[in-house]
Amino acid sequence: MDRARQALLVALLLTASGPLLNGCAQDLPLDVWLDTAFDQEEAAAINRAIEGWNGVCLERLAEPTRCLNVVGRIREQFRPEAFSDDRHVIYKLATDSEWPRDPLDEDTAGYGTRADVLIKTHTFADFAFPITWSKAVIRHEYLVWLEHLALHELGHLLGMMHFDHRPGVMNKWDDSGYDERLTEADIDQFCLVYECRPPPEKP
Repeated sequence: MDRARQALLVALLLTASGPLLNGCAQDLPLDVWLDTAFDQEEAAAINRAIEGWNGVCLERLAEPTRCLNVVGRIREQFRPEAFSDDRHVIYKLATDSEWPRDPLDEDTAGYGTRADVLIKTHTFADFAFPITWSKAVIRHEYLVWLEHLALHELGHLLGMMHFDHRPGVMNKWDDSGYDERLTEADIDQFCLVYECRPPPEKP
């Protein structure tokens, strides 16, 4: 397993012990703030993840609505007290010193709770890639990784927990790659938390 996938797997495993992951519904839609430290391409990747969950909400919720609304950008250094304020923020952590968990978790790339999402984008710089890869290819791989990680951590923000029996973004053991789409297993997990309509019939 390469270092990028290994770090993502560690992130998925450690979020299982988050203090606010209770597998219970939030009042939707959630207003979220996006850290201004994310550049334009990073913000676009995170917004694609947000729209992935919004698509599920609009298609499957018994009372269709968006899951997540980005209401603005904000820049402030993350502090653990932020978990108890009234805002939902997707933070970009610039250094390991901002990480609120044990130093042994330093390889973890993301952490999601029902309050906030933390993403350590700088960990990707330590990954090993084939020497034939150009900077453009590595950048593309990074943005795919970021979108997958955001999908997973946003699932926790919505109150979802891990599963391990089927392929999906919320599968804590799935190290097969960076899937940018939510699977039927992810949607089934979502519908354990929220009241859903039956899936649309396939033509």
